[in-house]
Amino acid sequence: MAATVLLPPPAPSPARQRARPRCLAKDFSVPSNARKPKRGRSAMAIVRITALPVAIAVMAATVALSPGNDRATAGEPAMSARAFVADFSQPGATPVAVSNLKALLADHATATSAKLTFSLFDSAPTADLHHTLMRKSDGSFYLALWRAHGDTARAVAPVTVSFGQPVQEAAEFKPSVSTEAQTTWAAPGSVTVPVGDALVVLKILPNDALPSTTAAATLATPVEAAPADTTPTTGPASALTPNSAQQTAPITGGGDQYVPAASDSGNISQVFAGSSFWYQPVSGNVPLAANSTAVVANAVQQMHQYYGSADRTNVTINTTEYAAPVYVAGANDPVVDVGFNDCQGKGTFDSSLKSQWTSVPIPSYAQPADGTDQEMVVYSPSQDRLWEFWVTQHNGNNWSACWGGRLDNVSTSSGIFPGNYGTTATGLPFMGGQISIADLKSGTINHAIGIAFVETRANTVSWPAQRSDGWVNDPNTPAEGQRFRLDPTLDIDTLNLNPVAKMVAKAAQKYGLVVWDKSGAVGLRAENPKSLTTQGKNDPYPAMFGGNTNWNILDSIPWNRLQALPYNYAQGARDGTEPPQF
Repeated sequence: MAATVLLPPPAPSPARQRARPRCLAKDFSVPSNARKPKRGRSAMAIVRITALPVAIAVMAATVALSPGNDRATAGEPAMSARAFVADFSQPGATPVAVSNLKALLADHATATSAKLTFSLFDSAPTADLHHTLMRKSDGSFYLALWRAHGDTARAVAPVTVSFGQPVQEAAEFKPSVSTEAQTTWAAPGSVTVPVGDALVVLKILPNDALPSTTAAATLATPVEAAPADTTPTTGPASALTPNSAQQTAPITGGGDQYVPAASDSGNISQVFAGSSFWYQPVSGNVPLAANSTAVVANAVQQMHQYYGSADRTNVTINTTEYAAPVYVAGANDPVVDVGFNDCQGKGTFDSSLKSQWTSVPIPSYAQPADGTDQEMVVYSPSQDRLWEFWVTQHNGNNWSACWGGRLDNVSTSSGIFPGNYGTTATGLPFMGGQISIADLKSGTINHAIGIAFVETRANTVSWPAQRSDGWVNDPNTPAEGQRFRLDPTLDIDTLNLNPVAKMVAKAAQKYGLVVWDKSGAVGLRAENPKSLTTQGKNDPYPAMFGGNTNWNILDSIPWNRLQALPYNYAQGARDGTEPPQF
């Protein structure tokens, strides 16, 4: 396959002068009689490529910037070797990435009518974001995103792509990692992805696109750009992370509604709005709580005292008990009204909760967690809802639970149950702070993690918690809702940690921990393997944990390097040092 590399610099982009947050609205259209352009200057926009071998440059030209797309300012490269390498220490990484990109963009030759309207919002304060859009003959689009400014390393920052038209599904690919989707979204209004040096490719399937077809020898076509007059939508939608065998769940019917497959259970990653506190990194320069040292000392003492020892901290990852399975509801799953199991002797079924638990689509294979709490989560991407249940029972065709709640508009939700609802003591949902199976498959936990302590402060609640069951009258005891993080100066890669512990430590350092419950031992929750085993699939944790137990897998994390953040951190208007008392 031949390709031409064109070296003259592109014109400066006026869009680069816009103030943050940066929004670039686009309407990309391809007429139905469009043909593949011949290779040459008229077929693709000019892209300057630096620091690449000739063979790599030839392949990179197949994803050259398209006319009308955002381009580099004069004098800087539009793409460098960094776009194709996630880790420069790995030999042969660039050829592998280019090969993956070629495979991803492979296409057949039948042209089709397609249109995509979208806007880009860049959270970074630097004008270093680049993008280009390509179309396949089946009507699917491939949006390439990367950062570049000279040949210097660029920081990773979230970019939100908002769609101005109905989209069946979207998927995130990282050619420097593999040809498999890293994350997929069902019927999203917008998606948010981290973008740095390494090229990120979003596959976007509009409602009017054709079903997926078998790839052949040619490559996706660069798309001409035309102005758009649409208003961008807000809020990323439900995130589904595929496993190695299942790329995405099927789209059925007219293409307007996403119908999840049973295999999506165990593949759920982020579901709330991208702006949710769950997904926001802790500020590097946030002032610590005035009593941070004392609070951390209390927290670490609990790790020693409860099932640890004088020389060992115990922080457990709950999996089969006191951790919720997550079941993805499909269009054909039975709809039931969940009844009230009065395990606390209240005498009445809360009227609002009764309403929340009507017409719940519970898959036939669903089972609650083991243990006394018997938690369970049902998530419906098509309804954009999730339900939580506590002390869940299933007798014949009847389901009942003692408490829980329903969250509506999940994809634009802040990830906090309102009022007194939700299963945890704080009203923070499992799907926010629980480590998902998809997280561990991907190798990265991109959200804050919920942590439970045995002793939590009495009569005290710190945002994002909505309530508390704390019982210790000591201001140096962790409060429910309080945030912690691992010391940002700690070099985690130099520690002797197993892969799971390293993922947890890096998430605790970047996104932090939030106290969301109290328990019999200090612990985290990971998605219950019943998400998979109830469907006849294997429990993934024995292989993931590599011979470690759920109670010793985090032993080597230096918990004494935790830092306690001020009460109500990141809430905004309520940013005080003391939480409200009740």
